[in-house]
Amino acid sequence: MFFTGIAGAIAPGDPDVGSSEQSSKGVNSHGVLTYGITDQMMIFGEAARGFRYGGMNEPAPVTFCATQLAALGLMESPESFGSEHLWSYTLGEKGTFVDGRLIVNIDGFYVLWDDVQSIHPLSSGYSYTEIAGKIKSRGVELESKVRAPTSNHLVGLVDVNTDGIYQPGNLQYWGRLRTIGLHAHVKF
Repeated sequence: MFFTGIAGAIAPGDPDVGSSEQSSKGVNSHGVLTYGITDQMMIFGEAARGFRYGGMNEPAPVTFCATQLAALGLMESPESFGSEHLWSYTLGEKGTFVDGRLIVNIDGFYVLWDDVQSIHPLSSGYSYTEIAGKIKSRGVELESKVRAPTSNHLVGLVDVNTDGIYQPGNLQYWGRLRTIGLHAHVKF
């Protein structure tokens, strides 16, 4: 593997060269169970496992980064980083009501994300990828569509509400994401 950067353009002018190996094994599995309560309504459960390969880092030149790396207990930037994994679980309902004029879909989800690949920036402008912490995310998603009885006017509403916990080591970051969108589609 060959990398170059600003350190390669400054005396002595030799490019930064690094070599490393990283291997990853993983499977992305997915399972869904559905049950039709009526012809217009079903419930479902889903479990899925996600996997992302690890990789190699561009070497951060010791010329510029030695002090920052030493503060992290490193002699040089890590040559590689491992794979990350997650499990996600969803339970929900999909239904059509009022002669097909009202659609209501709702589900709750829970995601457990382990060994998160995270960019670690250095103040010198270089960075490296590392495995840092876990993320837990949970929330409710609501989607509804209403068709007006006298036209082809269609209105949809999407509401996603999630809470997340990011835990790199002993630090915790609590985040909240709430999005609401209103969409209108009119046919003439």
